[in-house]
Amino acid sequence: MRQVQYWFVKARSPYRGASHALASSRTPSLAEAIPLVKRAIELDPNFAEAYAWLAGDYFNLGETSLALENTKKAYELRERLSGSEKLSIESQHYYFVTGDLEKAREAYEVWAQSYPRSDAARNNLGLVYEALGQYDKNLTEMRESLRLVPKDPVSYSKPGERLSVSEPSG
Repeated sequence: MRQVQYWFVKARSPYRGASHALASSRTPSLAEAIPLVKRAIELDPNFAEAYAWLAGDYFNLGETSLALENTKKAYELRERLSGSEKLSIESQHYYFVTGDLEKAREAYEVWAQSYPRSDAARNNLGLVYEALGQYDKNLTEMRESLRLVPKDPVSYSKPGERLSVSEPSG
């Protein structure tokens, strides 16, 4: 099962319990992380990033309706955010909720250009390129995501498929 990383280990006191659990030596699986993220939302119903994380977890588990519901909520609360978090949520909204791939591409490109060390921006931009049929760009972004976080199993799933098709061995 995919292992996840969360960045809400900030020193915000309402999230201390969840952040302590997530900062433990073993990163929780998606199924283990969901109750922790839900607890953070109980403590702060306006925690936009938590709704976005929950949406991503549900999407990866194939729970599309829950993913959409949480993406919409994160988008409603995005104005409290700035920077990478806001771009992430806006990108997610265009990709998952409205299905506007061009707007999603634009938003992910801005995110990737503004935050060049963000593997998530590169990975998600690669997925949009794939949906648009731009496989060379997909492969470029997925490789960059792998370069940024070489041990992330999620980043290995799509490039492996493309590499096996587009680059003959030998």
